[in-house]
Amino acid sequence: MDATGISFSVLGPVRAWHDGAELDVGSPQQRAVLAALLLSEGTHLTPERLVDGVWGQAAPRTAQATIRTYIYRLRRAFPTGTDNPITLLSGGYALTPAGSTVDLTVFRTLLAQARAARAEGDHSSALTRLDDGLALWRGTALAGVPGPYAQAQRTPLEELRLTAIGERLATAVDLGQHVEVATELAQLVAEHPLVERFRELLMIALYRAGRQADALAVFTETRHLLREELGVDPAPPLQEVYRRILAADPDLARPAAAPVHAPAPPPPPAAPTRVVISPAQLPADLPDFVGRADELDLLTGLAAEPSERPAPIVVIGGMAGIGKTTLAVHAAHRLTSGFPDGQLYVNLRGFDPDGRALDPAGALAGFLQALGVPARELPGELDERAALYRSRLVHRRVLVLLDNARDAAQVRPLLPGASGCLTIITSRNQLPGLAATHGAHPIRLPLFDRRHAKEFLSRRLGRSAAGSPRALDEIIERCGRLPLALAVVAARAAQDECFPLDEIAEDLGTAHGSLDAFAGEDPATNTRVVFSWSYQALEPEAARLFRLLSLHPRPDVTAPAAASLLALPVSRTRQLLAGLARAHLVTVDSPGRHACHDLLSTYADELARATDSPAELEQALHRLLEHYLHTAAAASRLYSANRVPLELPEPRPGVSRTELTTAEQASEWFTAQHPILVELVTRTAAGGRFDPHVWQLTWAMSQFLHGRGLWHELVALSRTAMVAAVRLGDPIAQANIHAGLARANANLGRLDEASSHMRQALDLFIPTADATTVAEHHRMFSWVLEQQGRYDVALRQAEQALRLHRSTGDPARRATALNAVGWCHALLGQYEQALTYCREALALLEQLGEQYGQADTWDSLGFAHHHLGQYPDAVHAYQRALTLSRGLGVRYPEADTLVRLGDTHLAAGDRQAADIVWRQALAILVELDHANAESVRDRLAMAQAVRE
Repeated sequence: MDATGISFSVLGPVRAWHDGAELDVGSPQQRAVLAALLLSEGTHLTPERLVDGVWGQAAPRTAQATIRTYIYRLRRAFPTGTDNPITLLSGGYALTPAGSTVDLTVFRTLLAQARAARAEGDHSSALTRLDDGLALWRGTALAGVPGPYAQAQRTPLEELRLTAIGERLATAVDLGQHVEVATELAQLVAEHPLVERFRELLMIALYRAGRQADALAVFTETRHLLREELGVDPAPPLQEVYRRILAADPDLARPAAAPVHAPAPPPPPAAPTRVVISPAQLPADLPDFVGRADELDLLTGLAAEPSERPAPIVVIGGMAGIGKTTLAVHAAHRLTSGFPDGQLYVNLRGFDPDGRALDPAGALAGFLQALGVPARELPGELDERAALYRSRLVHRRVLVLLDNARDAAQVRPLLPGASGCLTIITSRNQLPGLAATHGAHPIRLPLFDRRHAKEFLSRRLGRSAAGSPRALDEIIERCGRLPLALAVVAARAAQDECFPLDEIAEDLGTAHGSLDAFAGEDPATNTRVVFSWSYQALEPEAARLFRLLSLHPRPDVTAPAAASLLALPVSRTRQLLAGLARAHLVTVDSPGRHACHDLLSTYADELARATDSPAELEQALHRLLEHYLHTAAAASRLYSANRVPLELPEPRPGVSRTELTTAEQASEWFTAQHPILVELVTRTAAGGRFDPHVWQLTWAMSQFLHGRGLWHELVALSRTAMVAAVRLGDPIAQANIHAGLARANANLGRLDEASSHMRQALDLFIPTADATTVAEHHRMFSWVLEQQGRYDVALRQAEQALRLHRSTGDPARRATALNAVGWCHALLGQYEQALTYCREALALLEQLGEQYGQADTWDSLGFAHHHLGQYPDAVHAYQRALTLSRGLGVRYPEADTLVRLGDTHLAAGDRQAADIVWRQALAILVELDHANAESVRDRLAMAQAVRE
């Protein structure tokens, strides 16, 4: 038997088959090895390359042995007697594609055949091949495969898919199927607003469908979007289609060819949706909503008021647990159709047990980013953020839900000025100041009446409530008709269907009192009876978890974090969390994340202080901090593979870590946990007991904050961390924080402060740190000085980094320093010296197979060749850099190289090529929220002026 029956799939999950039967290709990491072999298309891969592709800088010590095991298992996965497609070579491995079928290869073949058929005018055959090729995609390419190599490959593969989709739709339009594809094109434009090819096709499709006004509206909308987001005009092809539509070009409106298939005519497509960022942040609606009809009518009436009237504001007030948030969220979901430009939501945490309400500036940062403002463009001051927020909402209909507000001062900066917006606020206070200053409409939410309370319980309890009306009435009275208390009782009863309602009512009646006095100032006191009744039914481990959750910052907690509080396995902790959710003592906000109502959190805190010793609580908090610290440190290494890792002691027993294997996972983890990490730093900074955790958590977060452009937040956290580092008397801690402050201040344009911090970092590192750390910070100082334009001093710092790296014997870092020295020579106009250093760096990097450094060094070589007037050599070097950057999926270096490549094209007299690559660079820089986008806009504007 030969290998003719073996096939592979990478356009979706990585899978393999033999004669139609799927083969077991193992764990996600083992599939990552198979993916690398498949995409190398028969090229020899060394174990080192495979280790780097699967783990990157986070590779374990046993990585090469593990790779050998994976190769052995993969070879064993193919049936005995076949010609095994994986071959063992001297010092590495290869997957021989001959005799095997890979869906990516088939896709590329079909795409090439379609292009050839279209070139010959056979659009029908071209469409068939494109349909067949796109049918091979079964989701995201390399889905579920971890590692930096797979992550880097997904971007070019997705671009290849979008290219094929564009060609398929263009072919369908050529065949006269413009009506059929217009709706699909409108959706693609909404999903990919900056891809002008989709907009061009949509204009043609609408024009041929007789919708000239809609086609022209697409161009107007595109021009507005590109000017607002990128600061440029549409590309020449799109402008040409616009001119031809205005001129009623008969060739553009040629009669449609007969379609390949003749399906029933679909309904006319809707007009193209305005392409704006429309956030949809509302929490999930409650399926068992009961009552509140008058309040809903009032909200509906306010939302329907004419848009020229002042923006309506509603304040839903009432005691804790009465259902303010439930009503607000339910009403907001009912009103979404009236607010097509989006819905914003924030929990202001005005009554959290720890007293830490959300700062309005932080809430505005979240809103502005949801509305499309890049993080780097966020103003530092509250008033400036509020002004930008109001300007972003002008002429838009957006619903804003401000939950759990503390007072009027907290919400005033968050109120939109646009007349088409509706703001719903929930608070335990009525916020009378807003009625006086902003005409807010107050809604005072009462307790459930008996009818609605009974309906609420009956829906939750189902059939068991039908035969016990007297017991229902007694439960309602014992719960004081408070929705939260009723929900807790219903959840407790639902856990045991054999638990009669009569016994529930009796237990509540003997549990130390009732909840009649609901006018009291402390609702927590009044609900203790119901909460204690449910708490006492918990098994001991679940009860302890409930108490210890009070130590965790809001808003939610994951199973590994909760497991660290308990010092129990994650699997067991998940079971306990599920039990608390069934008891309605926590809620499931999203998969894997649990939250606790502030009344329940207050009750849990009281129980913890009364039940657990101070030593036990401090140990639990230590474990929680170490969970976040060790996970954040690992995520930081994945997020930026070039960082010098922080040496941390082993976590104490019982600490669980969230397992992360890819840069994408690290970024997602930081995004989700960022508010909690900040809260932990600020909460534990006082007193000095947790000073090591404070500065180390700040260090671990700094790369994420840097990547998101949150410079102001990084400076504020670093100042807090510096107090902890100084109190410890730890020079390494102080040096690391100074380095972080240098980087943040440099990106904020505070270059003198950045230079000062960098000098202080080096002064502390030099006598205490190892040579590698010192060398890397000399290289970072070189970058700071480069930003100041002090190229001669930057060169000296880079040369010092090179001298130290030559002594350490680390070839990869030595090559990086060689490139830094060469780059500084180039900035000083010493281009021949630059070529000498960069060529030495490139030879070393190619020998090591280190692709990140190769891309950077090819870029430096391109810069030197450009300034020597060697334009073909410069273009070649830049294109090599681009190939490597795109293969690795590193977006900013790709954009940086595209900018310089455009400069070279322009110098060589090819303005059109320059325009094309500058537009590509600008799209990436805008996507990354990078400040350098402005300089690219200037280049494009100057090129446009020259053309005109």
